[in-house]
Amino acid sequence: MIKSSILSILKALNTKNKIPFTRLAGNKEGVVCRRKGCSCKIYFKVLTGKENLSTLPKYHQKIKELNVDFNKYLLIYAGIKDDYDRGCEVKIDNVYKEGEEVLVKVSKLVAAKEFCLEVITLPYDLIKLDKSHLPIKRKFRFIDDQENIIYTEEV
Repeated sequence: MIKSSILSILKALNTKNKIPFTRLAGNKEGVVCRRKGCSCKIYFKVLTGKENLSTLPKYHQKIKELNVDFNKYLLIYAGIKDDYDRGCEVKIDNVYKEGEEVLVKVSKLVAAKEFCLEVITLPYDLIKLDKSHLPIKRKFRFIDDQENIIYTEEV
């Protein structure tokens, strides 16, 4: 039996409640990762002010150089957690509004290149959202490409 909260998420994904965003981490290419036993864990952070930037992994704190007006915008960060990764990417696909919730759909990607040396990376994605498109009470639910809830944060 499917829980009602999952039904609500699926309903939101099939409606026109998309929230526009600006990608700040460049284009993300690749195919969705379907590796069995993939151990990549995605880390999420909703950044509402410059003071939040220091909570990111140190290699991604260069985001501080972005001149973001946090009175008008917030940032959503998604990165591969813990260990360095080999050949995996993370992408924020879409953002939807469903009542008082904001649904953020993400995918784990395999590098698009046919040939790749084993390179250790610190993959992440970063988007900027205009606060005027968001509900006043902001509960974020992060869902994967299989519509599983993988993280929830309220700001």
